Amino acid sequence: MEQKEKPLTRVQELRKNATKEENHLWYDFLRTYPVQFLRQKPFGPYIVDFYCHKAKLAIELDGSQHYEGNGPEQDKIRTAYLQEVEKIRVLRFTNLEIKQNFEGVCAAIDRQVRAALPSSGPAGHLPPRRKAKSPQFLHTFPHCVLPTQTQSPAGDTCRALCIEGWESI
Repeated sequence: MEQKEKPLTRVQELRKNATKEENHLWYDFLRTYPVQFLRQKPFGPYIVDFYCHKAKLAIELDGSQHYEGNGPEQDKIRTAYLQEVEKIRVLRFTNLEIKQNFEGVCAAIDRQVRAALPSSGPAGHLPPRRKAKSPQFLHTFPHCVLPTQTQSPAGDTCRALCIEGWESI
């Protein structure tokens, strides 16, 4: 008797077909992070790339499709749902940031997890932070939850992920 293969769920499909950037962040940082992260976690109609339950933190990696057509508007709707309905903080990184500033991305995630956990809880058991090598173009903006930026091709615009979302500075 021939055995039928079960069709993959959308979550399984996304895990199996992860981007290079998703795999890099997962295998080289989040998989062994002291506080557990999950891959491709569903919330209502959405699936977040990575999720830390203890910190109520979602990590989204944005490829080019997020900047084309109605991508930016869809991201705003998705982020609003996650923040307002699910009460989850969302950090977004571009694929370019993963490629060019991996240590900075990891440091930003680490800061957010540590800030979200009480000092007497699991954050107290995290190993001490390592100093990340910061590229010259990396600046910290005090009003931002994510101190990272990308320069426009013209080199005159910085973007930082702020509490309200992407903002040109």
